[in-house]
Amino acid sequence: RKFLKDKNTIYTYDSELLKKITPSIQNRDYPFNLKKLDYYQNIFCSVIVDESNNSKLNKAVDSLFEDIKIFSNNFDEAVHFCEELFLLIISCFFKTFEHNSLTAGDIIKFCNTMQLKKSKIWLELKTSCFKSLKDLKLIIINKISYKSDTIIMKVDKLLSEDCSLITLQSVADAIGLNPTYFSILFKQKSGKNFKDYVFDYKMEIAKQMLLDPSIKIYEISKKIGYPDSNYFSKVYKKYTGFTPSEFRNSI
Repeated sequence: RKFLKDKNTIYTYDSELLKKITPSIQNRDYPFNLKKLDYYQNIFCSVIVDESNNSKLNKAVDSLFEDIKIFSNNFDEAVHFCEELFLLIISCFFKTFEHNSLTAGDIIKFCNTMQLKKSKIWLELKTSCFKSLKDLKLIIINKISYKSDTIIMKVDKLLSEDCSLITLQSVADAIGLNPTYFSILFKQKSGKNFKDYVFDYKMEIAKQMLLDPSIKIYEISKKIGYPDSNYFSKVYKKYTGFTPSEFRNSI
């Protein structure tokens, strides 16, 4: 992200930069508390894609304003912080849907409804933030609903084609979503973490393949993405209570 502090100065930052800068550099050179921006961006992005009621959003706003009164020097700085936070959240979702249905027009329309600068007191700013976040949530939920309804089917199709090299990143790319938000949506729809879902799928495929005595155990291990057959035996036993050999012999 880049933003202008004044006409002649451009500040840049990202998640990696946050890990590298020292507190002294952060306090001296940057107008905003970058760790707080990064933290609250992640909090609100997660809450926004949650299809439940707005209670979590309300709690997140309460937490933000309890915090912001501590680290901001004055009210104007708090307003600027909120504006920058909103830009981060919006740009993140715009990137998430850049090849899909969230358009620049959606973003411009939303930005025009924000009333942060008109706020004169803390309560007005907090109320404005909550309303803007609630409006953004409606936009995002409407945009992702058509994807989330078929997300399990798409994942199952990719797994059936080749589960050996499947990763969160590769599936998110194939579906056209940011990995973070794909992960959140997937858990909402499936009730499982993506990693656990893929693991269970692989173990069930291994079970079916073990029924065929002509397929070697090391071949099954490789087929489902475990080059080390010894490691495959360990995870299979953890899943079923039997090693692959014991399972096959019990048939």
